[in-house]
Amino acid sequence: MSQKPAPQTIVQSRVSSGIPIWIWGVLIVLGGGIGFSLLTKSIPVDPAVMFAEAIAASEKQDGKLVQEISEKLKDFPEYSRQQRLLEGMLFLGRSRPVKAIPFLKEASEEKSIRGKALMFLGTAYAQAEDPRMSISTFEMALSEDENANAIRQNLASMLTDLLAWDEALSQLSILVEKEYKLAQVLKMRADIRLDLGLFSEAATDYAASIRADKNDPLNSLKAERLVKCLVKTGELQKAEEYIEGVDQPGTADYLNAEKLVAADKSTEALAILQQFRERAPNDPQMGLMFGKIMLKQNTKEKAEEALVILGNVVRISTRDIELFRIIVDLAKIAGDDQLAGLAQQNVELLTEKNKIYAEKLAATIKTREDFALRMELGEAAHEVGRLEIATKVYDAIQRYYPDKLDEISSLRTRLYEPQRQLVNIFGVKEASEKSLEPGTSPTEPVNPPASPPNAG
Repeated sequence: MSQKPAPQTIVQSRVSSGIPIWIWGVLIVLGGGIGFSLLTKSIPVDPAVMFAEAIAASEKQDGKLVQEISEKLKDFPEYSRQQRLLEGMLFLGRSRPVKAIPFLKEASEEKSIRGKALMFLGTAYAQAEDPRMSISTFEMALSEDENANAIRQNLASMLTDLLAWDEALSQLSILVEKEYKLAQVLKMRADIRLDLGLFSEAATDYAASIRADKNDPLNSLKAERLVKCLVKTGELQKAEEYIEGVDQPGTADYLNAEKLVAADKSTEALAILQQFRERAPNDPQMGLMFGKIMLKQNTKEKAEEALVILGNVVRISTRDIELFRIIVDLAKIAGDDQLAGLAQQNVELLTEKNKIYAEKLAATIKTREDFALRMELGEAAHEVGRLEIATKVYDAIQRYYPDKLDEISSLRTRLYEPQRQLVNIFGVKEASEKSLEPGTSPTEPVNPPASPPNAG
């Protein structure tokens, strides 16, 4: 009769076949009882298995286990770079990226873990507010492995934050083709397209992102932006398909009012708007829609009524060209040629300023770091009331040029200050742009810019 192999031989053979040692430990405990504790003392520890377990533990955010294995790996000099990777990851987990960088750089010299080390190294540079090194590290990793999708997504996120949107869109499109994390990637691309005014393309991406993960907690935000895009493109029926997924109050009312206006049901639309106005009396979207309805009435009385309401709205939304266009038309119906003329001057000035803004934006998104151009874009965005874009611009400048913080701090503060109308339509003698020099203190209130959303 052949002799049975010793239990130690069985365990060693299982480990060498690639099965994690802890699985076989459990099996032996179940079958061998007390003998297991004596047996494990004589089994040599496999550093490859330990390292694999540490990586698995990191994915489960089990820092304690990663720390324990990192300490044990110090006994194996041939695994010094794997141990350095774990230490670097632990420093990153403690929000100490500067400490992590030298460990991750050393780990990246090991070919078998180079891709993972470079990904964490690029992340460390990003956390340490060194975007140039972060981007170059991610690009180095991609040059060695073009299928490193997680790294490509990180690179796209960095490029997005720096307003290098042309490159970011290229990287995101590659990820879409590879069907990598579509819910996240499509939202990232949609957000850029929305900021570029590509409403149809943005709507397509938001819809696909929602389909890709119906349990994504960001779906309400995506649905809200999708509905607004579809309203912009006139696809009101399609927008209705997504309205149930929107948590933002008032969005459904806004869409219903738009549909009623399109169907020439002014009375019903006005009833909805009245409820909307009670919640947000000076909302610019409400003002635009109210103006559209009153224009269709085409009577002097209705036009005068609308001008009173729009006058309050435009005191806040002082750079909304569509509001001024409606005011021009309403003033003509009301027979107020002076008001129509002043509003028309705003339209003409804003048309020119929007053209400058579009040119600066188109030029900026083709670059990674052009300080002068970004400063010009920030100013242009502020001039046309695109305060969220201006905020993103100054955030990008601060990331790439931290030494310019003092220079942009006053510009940031300006975003929270009210803006005067370019030509005041209420009869005050400030009808020239000379009164709008930086540092002036206009009296009309304005809403501050919302914080920009996360790229992820």
